Amino acid sequence: MNREEERFQEKIEANMGFDESHPDGRAYRQVFQALSTPPRYTLPDAFADKVLRKVEQKEQRSLRVTYAWLVAGIVLLMGACAAAVVLTGFTFEAGFLRNMADYKGLLAFGVAFVLLLHWVDKRLIHRHDPS
Repeated sequence: MNREEERFQEKIEANMGFDESHPDGRAYRQVFQALSTPPRYTLPDAFADKVLRKVEQKEQRSLRVTYAWLVAGIVLLMGACAAAVVLTGFTFEAGFLRNMADYKGLLAFGVAFVLLLHWVDKRLIHRHDPS
């Protein structure tokens, strides 16, 4: 843009009028008239409903993909565990459970302690206010 065009635009922006003798005067008038009129558009009546429907469809699709990846991961994990058991010759032995019979008192104390902690948590820490 040359200096003359810059001065012309500054005059227009300062509302000093349009110079019709300038080559771009008529074009500037048309542009500014078009910009001064508000756009004529209206949204359809069900526009918001359509937008919400599209968002919900996208969320459902995303949820389906998430569940598909979850199922694929579980199946692959089970397959990897089965392959590891077969390849390593793993055998399950529960002999350690026989020795636990000697610790009945310790097991009873552990269960009672966990129940006590649960009761304290419900009564003192995580109270539910009815209001």
